[in-house]
Amino acid sequence: MTDSSTTGSGESVFARSKIAEGVLMIKLVGPNIGQREAPIIAQTIREDLERLPDPPRAAVLHFGDVTFLNSTGLGMCIELHNDFKKRKIRLILYKIAPDILSVLKMTKMDRLFTIVDDPKRLEKELAKKK
Repeated sequence: MTDSSTTGSGESVFARSKIAEGVLMIKLVGPNIGQREAPIIAQTIREDLERLPDPPRAAVLHFGDVTFLNSTGLGMCIELHNDFKKRKIRLILYKIAPDILSVLKMTKMDRLFTIVDDPKRLEKELAKKK
């Protein structure tokens, strides 16, 4: 069954992805990632991974347009982290809004993720070996 929130290309109205130089870039479309959006985003990312001939060495979740992330959205991030870890893919969270970052810090979830806000630091993180 096809969800009306997905396009035929494996992208959804909530996430746009592309791969370049072994890095899967996933731009989340905001402003909210919650109960409706999170499962669609996770499924889209899984489908993207299955279509790739080779697994990426890293994945970047770009939160630049996201201003609200509820507990379902946080759960999606943990689920993706665990899934990527099994596949030996580094997950980097990029451009997280201050309010969301504050929640990650309060819950100590910031220790689980590599979180980057600056393009130069992102380049350095992506240049690191596992």
